[in-house]
Amino acid sequence: LRALYWAEIHMREAQDACLHVLQLGNISQELSHALFTGIVVGYARPFGANQGRPALEAAFKTFPTAKAQRLHDGLLEARNLIYAHNDRVTVPTSLNPSVSAAQMNEIEIQIEPSGSSNWLIRRPTLGTSHVEPIGALCEFQIERLNKTSTAILQEFLRRFVIFQHRIPKRQRCHLHNLLMCFAQGVFLELA
Repeated sequence: LRALYWAEIHMREAQDACLHVLQLGNISQELSHALFTGIVVGYARPFGANQGRPALEAAFKTFPTAKAQRLHDGLLEARNLIYAHNDRVTVPTSLNPSVSAAQMNEIEIQIEPSGSSNWLIRRPTLGTSHVEPIGALCEFQIERLNKTSTAILQEFLRRFVIFQHRIPKRQRCHLHNLLMCFAQGVFLELA
């Protein structure tokens, strides 16, 4: 249940960053890369193995349309090759990044008459055309994560109520306290 709640948090972070990119409009390469790092890593985080928290189950890695599946797979590829690591050999192919393999290794240097220099490294990045589809994919994931976590919690509560009726009244208070501790632990972790 905690993995689902944390996954929903990360999806909301990625979705909020998408909205921010759309509001900013034209931005520098550096800011664009920083914001897309947040979007892609935030989206991908729940799908990797994390210490103390398992990766999301396979149901959250499959999608009803081929387009959504390609976007999901592309985001995970972009996380591994562009945003969480600095792979200079493998060019991501899923989301058609803006830079070719040859351009990835070029450094453009401009030397001013004063002797100062500026340089530019082209690196693969996602474009603003990806922002709205990524935001929509996050929304889809948020909805199904919430639906799944709600169903699990409702089933837990249903079983608790059935179990509570089978025990002596003097022990019910203890079980009620146990349930309250469980509920507070879940909700405090989200706060």
